[in-house]
Amino acid sequence: MRAAIIGVGSAGRRHIENLLALGVTDIVAISEFNKLAELTIGGTVIPVAHSADAAFSPDIDIVIIANPTALHLDLTQRAVEANKHIYLEKPAATSAKGLAALCQDIKTRGLICALGTQNRFNPRLEEMRDRLKAGDAGVVYAVHAMLGEHIADYHPEEDYRQSYTARAALGGGVLLTQIHQIDYLNWLFGPFESIFAVGGKRSDLEIDVEDCSTYLLNGANGIAVQGHLDYLQRPKRVSVEVLGTAGKFDWDYFGNTLSFTPAEMDASSEVIQSSFDRNAMFMDCMRDFLDGIRHGTQPRANLSDGLTALRIVDAIKESMSTHNSVELTS
Repeated sequence: MRAAIIGVGSAGRRHIENLLALGVTDIVAISEFNKLAELTIGGTVIPVAHSADAAFSPDIDIVIIANPTALHLDLTQRAVEANKHIYLEKPAATSAKGLAALCQDIKTRGLICALGTQNRFNPRLEEMRDRLKAGDAGVVYAVHAMLGEHIADYHPEEDYRQSYTARAALGGGVLLTQIHQIDYLNWLFGPFESIFAVGGKRSDLEIDVEDCSTYLLNGANGIAVQGHLDYLQRPKRVSVEVLGTAGKFDWDYFGNTLSFTPAEMDASSEVIQSSFDRNAMFMDCMRDFLDGIRHGTQPRANLSDGLTALRIVDAIKESMSTHNSVELTS
């Protein structure tokens, strides 16, 4: 397989490294913005083109889209029209508009489109999902999810004000940038029927997008799922607490721990912890995509999942604007 990677920032370079490690060595990098003259990854010289057109030539099998969010929809449409398999960085687009038709086109053409929501491959989240399905927590009645990290700490060597995460024109904002949380909450507890949210820009950060949002999702199964996202927290924190009639789970991303505490009085907690290779999730996500191409199977996260997450984001933004609850449509 021959791959083209559109965007050679930190995400694009990571994908090149992982493709090389997985045996895909015929790669071209597309550097439209900075127009890099050359690129060497892990000792391997990667050819560089300066136009996305190179990604849609007949000799390309895979297109990886890893540039700013505002460009995702157009590039994905072009890749589908050129009959390419696609690995699309999250979020799939800036809104859900236009994605349903694209999902159908991908299905009709028999293409594979994976979404870069690598947290679906987090071993602690996978274990919690399995144990929730097994009924370890009993009837789940509430979920509390937190994701907060200061925007200036994402890439300390860069000026956060120039990042796509800070700029509406490039598809920034904490809801789109950290859509991971919305994706895994839907994966664990969805589908959802309605949402109420508050938030917006609450700080003096030099950005023109929302820096925080707190939302309440009403699950079709009666579960109340509360999520919070922000660009402001120090120290950073990513966690999920699941409350059930038989006990509760607590997941800590940065500590790579999952604990379970039975509901009995004075019960001891079971704590699962191991060393954490963050890149292993990205590798597993890419491997899942490549296996899907080879075997004709759907990836764990595909464009339809990206559409669902964006419908939730659109509803959160509407609720924050109108101060009303918003129904979620499929």
